[in-house]
This record gives sequence, structure tokens and C-alpha cells, in this order.
Amino acid sequence: MPSLISRHNHEVELWRKFQCTCDKLRALGLQPGPAAANRAPTYRTANAKQPAKAKPTKGVATPPASPTPKHSQQQKQVVPKAPQKKAKSSGSHSGHQAIVDHHRNVLATRGMEWPVGVQGYSCPMPTWMHLCKMGGMQLRVRVVDFYSDPSIGASGQFMDYLSNLFPNPDAVFDTPHTPGCKHQIGSSCGMVAAMSVAAMRVAVPHWMTVHLGRTTDGEVIPMCNQLLRTQLQNLGASWMLYDHHVEELVQMATGTDKGGLAQFCTVGSLDQCLAKVTEDVHAHAMMPGIPMPPKWVVSNTQLSTSSGFHWFTVGYQVVWNG
Repeated sequence: MPSLISRHNHEVELWRKFQCTCDKLRALGLQPGPAAANRAPTYRTANAKQPAKAKPTKGVATPPASPTPKHSQQQKQVVPKAPQKKAKSSGSHSGHQAIVDHHRNVLATRGMEWPVGVQGYSCPMPTWMHLCKMGGMQLRVRVVDFYSDPSIGASGQFMDYLSNLFPNPDAVFDTPHTPGCKHQIGSSCGMVAAMSVAAMRVAVPHWMTVHLGRTTDGEVIPMCNQLLRTQLQNLGASWMLYDHHVEELVQMATGTDKGGLAQFCTVGSLDQCLAKVTEDVHAHAMMPGIPMPPKWVVSNTQLSTSSGFHWFTVGYQVVWNG
């Protein structure tokens, strides 16, 4: 029993750390998930009354106890290892060129040329977009990437692509050079991307102007590690997140479940996110006068054929003038 009591009291300590994390989320203007409202567990002692052992049912033979291996008394408690530094997954389609080809065809179907790896990308605005723009459609875009010089990387290519899909959009590009912002710490891009989505989501309708400089603060890394229950021995360590880690952070920071997340955020490879944004914009362009609420993609810089490398955030919204 002492080992069970010790395990329970350890869970109480984890709960207290979880509540501290919730307080930090509230300080950032974010609302913790529904689990934060659950009743806190209490400490137990060895003197606590234990439940009585169940009596054997009458007429049913009690099976003999299984022999205990000699080494079981000396067996140490197994503690899950913290994730090691890995390449980030760009989605469940990794290694499938057919998936990239499919997403590339989505862009071609909408009259757009493939932008990946193209320097000085330029593509004529599709006919359907030209008609919608004449009808008063406006595209709002916000790209967030606090790694090095993103303007020359995949996030810059994504911005160029959207600026060709809809020339002269209402656009914001947050980089380490944006006033009040700085470079991400280590390999924290997945954490930064998730917290950027959460901060903009909470700020709606002011998602285009809310300041995102705090997403690269040092306290964000231990907070995210506590939320994910990873790197508990070194909460300040940054590491490369997989797509499901990013999804979990956005869910917890916005208080949504997986179904709710799908309504406003997609996490995936570069080709998947290019196709997703293109299809969303086209779908709402075909409904004149009906606005599309803000949505986000957390895109990897790599295609579905890769295990992934770096995460950045793209927010987008369709509005109609008049």
C-alpha cells in the first residue's frame, strides 16, 4: 500500500503543477480547458482507512494466487522517458509522394501554380478570384514565424503564394524583426506556433493586431512541457514536437476537443496546408457576401514525403466589403 499511496501523492503534486500552469495561461489571456475545473485530489497517508477485502462468493472456488517472481520485490518503478529530440512529423502521410501529388493537383485545379522551391514565385490571379475581388471580397492573412529570417524560407513562400492567389491582401508577417518580438528559443517552434494560434483565437475579432511577442518568452517552454507532461526532469528544455503535440497544445490552450479543433485549425505538412487554405478560400469565394471566420494552419516547412523540420503559423479570413 505505501507504494500506491506514494503514487497517489505524486499525482497530487502533478495536479498542483497543472493548476500553476493554468494560472500562467490565464495570465497570458488564455482560457484553460475544462479539466481545470475538476476537483483537486487530496493527499493520503498510510493511516487512511483501507477498503475491506472482498469475500469469496459462496459456491465459487477461489483460484490460487499466482506465484510472485523473486525479482518482483526489487523491480523499480518504470517512468516514461521524455521525448528525445526528433525530426517533426509533417502528418500521417509521411513518405507518400502520391499525397504530395494530390495536394499539388488541388492547387492546379484552382488555377494556381506550385510554389514550393520556386524563387521569385509569380502566378496570375485565377479567373474565379478576379471575379470575387471585383465583387468586394477581401483576404486577410497573418503569417507568424520567429525563426531566423523566415522571409526567405517556407513561410515566406507561403506568404508569396497567398499574395499571388489574392493580390494585395490585408497581410501581416510576424518575424523576429517585428517590434517587440524576438527569435524563438532553441527548438521551440512547435510551442510558439501553438501558442500563437491560441493567442489569435482568443483575440478574435482583433486577431490580426494582437501582439504575439510573448509567445517566445522563456516561460512558454516549461508551461508547454507541463501541459504535455514531457521533459518533467528539465521543464526548460525545448524539443521538436510532432503534429499531435502541437494539436494537443492548441486544444488545451483554447479549451477545445479534437472535433472542435478541426473547425478552426489544421496541423500538417507544407503541401497539405497549401491545399487546405486554397480550398477554404475557394469555398467561401463561391458564397458572395458570406464571410469566413478566422482559421489557422500550423504548417511544417517540409512536404509529406519528409519527417518534417520546422513549424510556423498562418492565419486567414475571407470578408466582404459592403
